[in-house]
Amino acid sequence: TDALIRLWTHESARVFRDRLIDDQDKSWFDDAIKNCLQQFFSVEIAVNDFSTIMFGDFNNKQGDKSYIEMTDMERCNKVLTDAAEDYALVNNKPMNLVFFRDAIAHVSRVSRVLRQPRGNVLLVGVGGSGRQSLARLASHISEYKIFQIELSRGYGSNEFHEDLKKMLSNAGVKAAPTVFLFSDTQI
Repeated sequence: TDALIRLWTHESARVFRDRLIDDQDKSWFDDAIKNCLQQFFSVEIAVNDFSTIMFGDFNNKQGDKSYIEMTDMERCNKVLTDAAEDYALVNNKPMNLVFFRDAIAHVSRVSRVLRQPRGNVLLVGVGGSGRQSLARLASHISEYKIFQIELSRGYGSNEFHEDLKKMLSNAGVKAAPTVFLFSDTQI
């Protein structure tokens, strides 16, 4: 039951806490989860432990895609480093990333969303922080094709519609798992 409680805590944080934008709301959520765990399960988990609970499907041995708790950060780092090297070989684009805890958690969150039917994610933050690279890596790990429009001089709404048709044809007609990567600068 401990594993199930930790999974519930993790999923609750992903579904609700990740959408909160200020520290006061996040603190309220942490307290609410802590109170629920005490009241209904007689379990105490320190609020700061919520951020250490992480589940994913990319850290398993031998390609098993089970959704399990990831506790060995060194192993996660190695798996993601190997995946980044594989991405660089396949796409001929080097990916020089440092996999600290938050980066690993970000890949875990994006991978989780990709597992869900019609999953989508909005990545918000300062440019150059690696969100796009980590989303590309999570897509590669999940074996999704990445589709991104390429802006050029004279690119307009007609070209955008044609790109969308091409992407939707691959995703819908050919049933190819696809990630549409669209950045704020392309708007």
